[in-house]
Parts: sequence; C-alpha cells; structure tokens
Amino acid sequence: GRVKVQMTGASGHSIVLYRMENDDICTLSIGCLMTGRAYRAEAVVEDGAEALMIPRGAFDRLMDQSAGFRLGIMESYGRRLDDLMLLVEEVAFRRMDKRLEEWLLARGALGPVMITHQELAVELGTAREVVSRLLKELERRDMVRLSRGKIEVTGLLESPPPA
Repeated sequence: GRVKVQMTGASGHSIVLYRMENDDICTLSIGCLMTGRAYRAEAVVEDGAEALMIPRGAFDRLMDQSAGFRLGIMESYGRRLDDLMLLVEEVAFRRMDKRLEEWLLARGALGPVMITHQELAVELGTAREVVSRLLKELERRDMVRLSRGKIEVTGLLESPPPA
C-alpha cells in the first residue's frame, strides 16, 4: 500500500512530509518511540495498506538487543532525514512557481493529473489561493488546461522571457 504523512501548521495549511510504500518505516513513529513525544502529523492511507505497530517496550528491547534491527531503524531514519532536509530546502529557498512547474512536469507527462487545487497546495506546502493563482497564470500562457479536479499539461513549462 501507500501512506502519505502530512503535517498541519497553526495557520491551518498542510504539507506532505513524505510517503511510505511497502516495507517502509514511519520516521515520525520512530521519533515518537525514541522520545516518548507525539508529533503534529497524520498518516493518510492512499492505497490499501497494512501497518505493523510495535509497542514502545518491544521497540526499546529490540534496539538494545538486536544490532540488525537497530541498524535497519537508523538507516531508515537517516534516509528519511535526508528527504526531509531536501523538502525544507525546497520550501525555504525555491520559488513556488518553479516548484509547481517541476511538480506538474514530473506528473503530467503521462496524461492529466487528477488533483484539486487544495490537494496540490498540500503537496507543495502552500495555500490553495497561491496554487490557484499560479495555475491560472500557466493556463493564461497556454501551458496547462484546468478543469474541476484535473490539470492537463499542454505545453512545455518554462520561465517566461524577462520583462
């Protein structure tokens, strides 16, 4: 299956932190088990999934007694930390219009993308209004065609010529 892990901030805006596929370990769950603290995130099942939950006591014992288990957990944690650092870099340092264009290019090459403006805003970690404004501009430039819950990439997305 597939599970999306997202976080909602005090502003009410959400961002997708990562997705888990078969045999992935939830990094935030690892953090909760290690610290005993909860995090403001939620897991949303996108495709039917089965999950294995480990009680904290069993997790602690396995971390203490099994080098293989400990190594697997730490490797998984390290990989996901790298992914999260890239996400922070994207959100903090890249322009939203460029992030949107890249997202559309990556997913729109195979046909229409079935997604609402709100869902796309969560994917990119911004407000729906920002996504709607940027999509309208791309539509005005004949680069996308918009309809309810669907975005079709109709032209190569590239930066407009300098004004």
